[in-house]
Amino acid sequence: MGGQWLRWLLLAVVLAVPALATTRYFAVTGTNQNPCTEALPCLTAGPYEAELQPGDRLLFRRGDTFRGTQFQLLPVRSGTADAPLYYGAYGQGAKPVLDSGDPTFAGGGGADGLKAVTTDWLVIEDLAFVGWGSALDLRGVRDVVVRRVQSTGGSSE
Repeated sequence: MGGQWLRWLLLAVVLAVPALATTRYFAVTGTNQNPCTEALPCLTAGPYEAELQPGDRLLFRRGDTFRGTQFQLLPVRSGTADAPLYYGAYGQGAKPVLDSGDPTFAGGGGADGLKAVTTDWLVIEDLAFVGWGSALDLRGVRDVVVRRVQSTGGSSE
């Protein structure tokens, strides 16, 4: 009986501890074989967006221009009121530029800079979007905060 009680107690402790949020760093000098730390950043966020959990942060190095990239949050990837998903900048200098490409990208219409459909609890801050699609396509998104974001080249929704 004592072993059963200990297992239940251990399970309750594990379930009570919230998942730790992850911060991933990106720089044009990084590679996706790196651990996405500030010292060893990754290059592209795409491989990691499907893994986002509430409270996760994707940070792009200031002064860098990330080209040909569309960021897409899947409908199942949402933050919470206490732990929103966060897209932002780190380091010193100009805002990171996320360039979604030219008009031939994404079937001729150009890609959106960040596309979030039916995603909740999202913060987008200190980024610059360039491209031919919408800088931010936030259809169906609730509880989103957009601060100090620039957009050129396309439309902004």
